[in-house]
Amino acid sequence: MESQEQRSWRRFAEELARECRGPILSGLAGASVSIKADRTVVTEVDLSVQRLLFDRIRAAYPDHALVGEEEGAAAKLGRRLPRVAWVIDPIDGTRNYAAGYPCFATSIAVLEEGLPVVGVVFEHVSGYLFSASRGGGATLNGNRMHTDDAKAFPKAMVGIPTSMDAMTQRAVGEWFRRDDLILRNTGSAAFHLALVACGALNAAYGYQCKVWDIAAGAVLVEEAGGTISGLGGERLFPWHPEDEAERNLPCLAGAPKAHARLLADFRPSAASA
Repeated sequence: MESQEQRSWRRFAEELARECRGPILSGLAGASVSIKADRTVVTEVDLSVQRLLFDRIRAAYPDHALVGEEEGAAAKLGRRLPRVAWVIDPIDGTRNYAAGYPCFATSIAVLEEGLPVVGVVFEHVSGYLFSASRGGGATLNGNRMHTDDAKAFPKAMVGIPTSMDAMTQRAVGEWFRRDDLILRNTGSAAFHLALVACGALNAAYGYQCKVWDIAAGAVLVEEAGGTISGLGGERLFPWHPEDEAERNLPCLAGAPKAHARLLADFRPSAASA
């Protein structure tokens, strides 16, 4: 059951997501771009929006921990698991944003004892606000949403990543040859998970995902009746600060039948077939 605290955190996360829409959209034309050590892109707007979100959270909840993608804030929380941690991706889909491609989202999650209990994903161009809390259900712009297995047969719509690691090349290469799947890539892992939660995608796969890419989406998917797991079917959470924030968290999310159907493709027997 959703706690009073979680309800309050969810409302605040929704407020924060809406608040950063203005600076994100106003910076769309001409934000300066640089390349990070991992060869991904970052803009000045990513940095300023993360600072804005962190400042607002610190003012409201000074005893809560903060984990974010930008400015080294991914950081070392030490060996002690914080009771509450906010996990932020200010702009998921930065490459889209830097290119002017109209799909990018802010992802805000709250972890309690390492478990995601609140998730908000806001896609700024469409104005779609996806929101969920553990035990409190999942909504899209205030309306209840649910994952969708019915449309997964005979053809399932599946979100796929941009990364071209060996696992992705094998799995997606095989999926392209199948006539029962339709593949889509928006360039935002957080948005893919939100689309699974509302039934627009039946499933989504990601390989080079970090905790800030998937923590909010995990709450959305599960509260909408879906399943999210590692590629072996394992649980992805609780997340512990001793884990490196930069560590990849490969995942598969989907409506229950679609998730089970695609998970079989990642079994060792399927990999060697």
